Order: sequence, then structure tokens, then C-alpha cells
Amino acid sequence: MAETIKCISGMEPQAILAKQQYPNGISQSMFSVFDKCKDKKRMIAPTLLKGVTIAKLWESIFSNSSDFLKRYHERRKETEVEVGKWVYLNEMGSGYRTVSLLTVVDIPKVGSVTQLNEVHRFSYTISSSGAVLLLYHISSQTPNVPAGQSFRTEAFLEITAESLNGDCTICVWGGCKKMSMAFAAIQYMAVPRAIREMTNGYRLMLQMISEDLLGDAVKVATEDEDANGDGQKDGKDAEYGGADGGGDGGYQAPGMVFQGLMLMLAIVVTISILCSISTLRSTAQISTMISSQLVDGGMQGGASRSSLSGNLNLHHSTGVGTARGPITQDQALRYAARDAQIQSLRYRWIEQRVTVQKLESTVARLWWMNVLQLVFMVLLLMKTFFF
Repeated sequence: MAETIKCISGMEPQAILAKQQYPNGISQSMFSVFDKCKDKKRMIAPTLLKGVTIAKLWESIFSNSSDFLKRYHERRKETEVEVGKWVYLNEMGSGYRTVSLLTVVDIPKVGSVTQLNEVHRFSYTISSSGAVLLLYHISSQTPNVPAGQSFRTEAFLEITAESLNGDCTICVWGGCKKMSMAFAAIQYMAVPRAIREMTNGYRLMLQMISEDLLGDAVKVATEDEDANGDGQKDGKDAEYGGADGGGDGGYQAPGMVFQGLMLMLAIVVTISILCSISTLRSTAQISTMISSQLVDGGMQGGASRSSLSGNLNLHHSTGVGTARGPITQDQALRYAARDAQIQSLRYRWIEQRVTVQKLESTVARLWWMNVLQLVFMVLLLMKTFFF
């Protein structure tokens, strides 16, 4: 039995999706609002499917009776694909379903197989001018990889047509959503990699859709290629290979040499930080020694001979018979200035003694923290290449 989705008029797609109710295990927090997703990137430029309406696209590709998603994931060499049935809402104008599979990732090491959980939802609307829009939203997460629960990837498929019977155009957006502060440590590495992998994946999806519905692969351009005016070569000659599945069907992960270079760079940076902290520690020790000498040095042997009071009272400490010349005015001024400077330094170092002690404790903590970081880097390097 054919599944015919129906347009909803008078409402925006996001307003419809925002009101959807989900069972346990699915929630609104798993999805971002398309218009408010600041970090989204247009991965696939608008691609026209001539002679294909939105209704035909849905029935052939996304409906419960279609096996397209299973064939798509098999093409990408993903296994144990479980595609749930649609739960239709708003008289088949919107709905949701779940998809789970095993995919191959390169974290923690190349070729790791991990669970990928997806939730799909859609809304189908028609405007007052007769233009129709099918918004297909996919939220994905790999909870078993390191920091996998700290973010999710999202894809937005905007499928538009000028009328119900008009040719449809597909545009794909994607992005990563931070779910915890742990993602801040990996976002600059994870986001470009995720966008690149999703771009390759959805380009393959559009090529397979055109092969199924048009008999041949259309030219699918990514956003960067479209901005540069470079057309994408035919799908049969594209990165994923032809319809016989000769391509690799997935994201080309960086090689082990690249990962090794990145780890070695991290180790070099860690060693540099350790050396810098060692220098700070030595400086703090020297500062403490100088402080102690300035504060306590004058109390160990009485008055200094270079001070004004020491020179004036010198004859009392050396005996009556010792010859003593008169002190000139210039000498007295120099001795007085030196006494004032030493006293000022003493007071200043007394005030800064607490600060120096705090600096010592901070440097000690940083030292051990970087030692642990270096050990972690070495263990990660050994795990990547030897285990």
C-alpha cells in the first residue's frame, strides 16, 4: 500500500516539529531549531531532480515500504542496519522514526566499529503561493566513542518544489551541536571531520537517489564546489565509485602517519611546557632566596658596615684605640640613601612573600599535571600503533 504524505497549510515547518510529542528515548532536546542553528553549514548545493515530485521522492526513498536506506548504508559498508517504522502525526503531515546501525570510525583507532543511533523526523507544508517544502531532519550520535556523548551531528534536508506536481530540489545542511563542556577540547578537530564525512555521505545519497529515480547519477556539487563554480563530476566517476559499489562508500579517514604526526606534535608541545614550568620553578626559588636574604640578612651580624649607623658607631665596636677618620657629608648622604633603599626593598619583599609562595605551589601543581599529560600522550600513542 502506497504511503502518501499530506501537506499542512498555514504553519511553518519548524513550528510543526516543535509541537511534536515523542515517546521515551526521544525528546525535543535531541534536535536543534533550523533557523537558530548558528554553526550549520550548507554541505550540498541545491540539486534539481527533473521529473521527480516530492510525493514520488517520498514513496520511493523515505517511505516504510522503501529499502533505500538499507541499500545506502550497505553501499557505505555499514552493518546491522535497523530502520524503524514511521510514526505519522498531523494526518501524515509530519512524523518520526529511529534508525540504528554499526559504522566504522577512526577514533580511538582506524577501523573501529561503533554504534550509530539516529532519529529522523519530517514536516511537509504548503505555502499560500502553492510552493511546497519537505523538511527532513536527522539527529545522529555515536555514544560509544571517546567524548561521543558530548556532541551530536545533525543534517537538514530541504526539499522544495514550486507546486505539488513540480520538480523537486534538494539542499542539505549539516552541523555539530555541543551537548557538554567536554566537546570544547575536541571541537576544532571533530567539527571539520564530521562535516567532511557528512558531505561525502549525503553526496552519495543524492547520487543513489538520482540513479534510482532518473536512471543515471546527476551532478551533485558540494557547497565549496558550487561557490568556486566547479561542477562535480558524474556520480559514477565520483569518490564513492559506480553503482556496482566499487568505491569505498565512506569517509576516507586520515592515515596512521597523519595521526602519528599529530601525537608527536602534542608531545613536543607538552615537553616545551614542562621546560617552561621548570624555568618558572627555578625563578621562584631564586626569588625566595633573595627575599630571605633581604629580610634576614641585616639581623645576622649586627649593623652593616656600609650603612650610615654602622659607620657612625664603628669606634664602639672596634675599640678605643682604633683610628677613625671623619665622615664627609657626601659619604653620609650615600650611606643614608643606601639604607633607605635597602629598607624599602625589605618591606616590598615582605609584602610579596605570600605571592611568591602561591606561585611556588601553582608551579608545582602545573608540573605534575603536565607529567600526567605526557604519560597520557605516550599511552595513547602506544594504543594507536601497537594495540
